[in-house]
Amino acid sequence: MPTAETSKPGFYIKWFSGMVHNPHASLVRQRAMGYRPMMIGGHSSKEPRASQPSRNLADGTWPELKLDDPLNVSQIVNRHLLKQNRSAVESVFELAGLITTCCVDLFDPYQVSEDYLFLDFFENSIGQASDKVANYLRNFKGSVSEFKQGIVTADIMDITSETELMIELDDILDELHTLKLVLTDQKSVAQDMNRTLRESDRDASASAYVNTKTLESHLQRIEQMEQAASKAEKTLHRLVDLKQKQASLTEAWYARESAKDTARQGKTVVVFTVVTIIFLPVSFIAAIFAIDSNGFRRDKDDKIPFGYMLTYILSIGLTLSIPLIVIAFNVDRIARWFRSLRGMFGRFWHISIVIALAAAVLTAVIGPVWTSKLAGGIKASVSIVLIMLLVVAAIGLTMHKLMTSLSRKVSVTTSSGSSWAS
Repeated sequence: MPTAETSKPGFYIKWFSGMVHNPHASLVRQRAMGYRPMMIGGHSSKEPRASQPSRNLADGTWPELKLDDPLNVSQIVNRHLLKQNRSAVESVFELAGLITTCCVDLFDPYQVSEDYLFLDFFENSIGQASDKVANYLRNFKGSVSEFKQGIVTADIMDITSETELMIELDDILDELHTLKLVLTDQKSVAQDMNRTLRESDRDASASAYVNTKTLESHLQRIEQMEQAASKAEKTLHRLVDLKQKQASLTEAWYARESAKDTARQGKTVVVFTVVTIIFLPVSFIAAIFAIDSNGFRRDKDDKIPFGYMLTYILSIGLTLSIPLIVIAFNVDRIARWFRSLRGMFGRFWHISIVIALAAAVLTAVIGPVWTSKLAGGIKASVSIVLIMLLVVAAIGLTMHKLMTSLSRKVSVTTSSGSSWAS
């Protein structure tokens, strides 16, 4: 035991340098580890006991240590100093390197318990994410196989799970990048400290003071985890892209099926249209024959003969139905023909339509007037009035077009003058 007369600085220097290897030093180490010799029957025995609170160094004894916290740097340093086969600490530079190395090796996977292996947490999360990506790919493959059989599932168009997993992987990559920056800074500081201590120490042949193998191991593991997470994220992006393409193909398939249904419905509508075109004139003429009138031929029983009625119904009905059926089956051709006529006549197309409508209205009005039993003067007066109305309408339409064209020319002239002035 170092006595009170022993100088404490000298004791510390010898203890740090590893020169204190006597039974008393062993006793100090045993007390630090929680062992205290006990006398049983006159013989010395060792019994583990709990560490006592630290005592004052006035009596020259070394304080008892509590070696329970795996993240306590001072305890890590003490455990290293208590080793029997450790190398001696010969200078303050080596002591500084030892303390820094203990700080660097704080999360050494070979020295801490599983609860402090934080990189394993990231590896487990990345492994689970990779398994999820593989499951999503298998499910997508199954959905595509079912789609080939005509079975469309909702999962083939749902990317909610993939989006959530992409967010999780992005968060993992961000955290790994942050850890990488921190460890890179620590490695840089350790290298700078090695260089500074080597320059300050007289022993130029000394090895590195701070061991950076743990930092390099952590950086290598982070690099591998970043590659694995990036690979899973790229696979997930490809899966989402495949789902989007499959959704487009599904929509195209639905559009094609809808077009087929529309075509079938169109054919059905054409059939009903033809039936309507045939029976509508026939029904109209049959309704006329149902009128109780003396203008139809009648037999001795005062009834319209069936042959007489059928002749008029079929002849007039088919005369009206056949042209309408032809028009119904050639609507596109007739529309193209009208467009070609419009291109041929150009600006006279609208005028020709107006003239044709006016002629139709005039014929529809004047025809019944001239075929009626009215006097000749009345017929002539009605015809003249109608013609004058048509002439006035034509003059008004012409004046409207002239005024419109004149106003356009004035507006164009005004805008061009203002542009030149500016």
